[in-house]
Formats: sequence, C-alpha cells, structure tokens
Amino acid sequence: MKSQKSKPESVVIATPVAETAGINQTLNKVLGATSVIVVIFIVIAATHGEAISNGIIENNDDSFVRVPVWERGNFDFITNENYSYVMEFGEYEVLETSNEWNSTHVFVEYELPMEEGGAAPNGIISLAYWRPNVPDGVQVPVIAEFGPYFQEPSVQTPTIEVPGSWLGQMIIDQILPHGFAFAQ
Repeated sequence: MKSQKSKPESVVIATPVAETAGINQTLNKVLGATSVIVVIFIVIAATHGEAISNGIIENNDDSFVRVPVWERGNFDFITNENYSYVMEFGEYEVLETSNEWNSTHVFVEYELPMEEGGAAPNGIISLAYWRPNVPDGVQVPVIAEFGPYFQEPSVQTPTIEVPGSWLGQMIIDQILPHGFAFAQ
C-alpha cells in the first residue's frame, strides 16, 4: 500500500490590519480613561488631602482614653496597647535637646564605700535624662530607672541616650507631661 501524503494545515501568520487596528483603538481608549481617572485622584489628593487627613484624625475615637476616674468603669478595659495610660493629659512637653531622642547625656561622679562592694576605678556613671519644658528655675521630681544593661549586646539594649523601649518610653509619654523628669 502506498501512503498518501496529506497537505499540511494552513497556519495564519498575520491578522487583517482592520482587526488589529480595532483592538489597538480599544486599548488606547481604556488607557486614556485610566490616565484621566488617575489624574483626577491626584488633583483631589493635592487639593483636599489635608482636609481629608484632619477629618480622619478628628474621627479617631480616643474618647475613652482620658476620662475622669469615676467614669472609667463605664468603658472597656484596654488590653491591646503597649502600656496603660494616665487619666488626664499633662500640661508640659518634653524639653527639646540636640539629639533625636531629646535626652541629655552626662557623667556623674560617685563614691561607693568598700564595705558596699567598692566602686569602679574611675567612679563615674553614665546617665541620660529627659526633662519637661518648665520655666527656668523650676525644680521637678525625677523618676529613675537604673541597671547594668544599657548598650549591652547580650540583651540587645540601645545606648543610654535612647529611652528604654518599655518603661522609659512610657514614662516620657505619660508621666513627664505632668511635670516629672525621667533618668536612666
């Protein structure tokens, strides 16, 4: 038996120009409409962005954070924040300093009697403190946190000028505005 050779199937190599022109025209319209919408949103954001942001901030419901003690029992107990809050806002801001943490770093000389373990050879302690911005001459009480683990690689603590991540930052945010200084 002889095998018959069959003709190969025809393959379309190109589509008619009119068909591709229609597709391109549709894609151009979609791209143009998308561009117009993007420009409209940019203009709205540029002209009304601050008003929108202020509206969002004003709608932030923190009405239960600072209330009189006798009303506090009417609200849910907050358990999803880093730490608790004082009941009233304080009147003072942190005193700004030359570093980004608004701390002042000093070295304090000290003497420790031998019967209490003696002192280091140089007898100085590194100390950082944060103060409320009060009028000159006003003395304020100081809350101090101390320990050997500032800038300690084994426990991954920051330098002394950086407020401690838990206690230090909480005191600066919550207690310092009431006229207390903080030292660590």
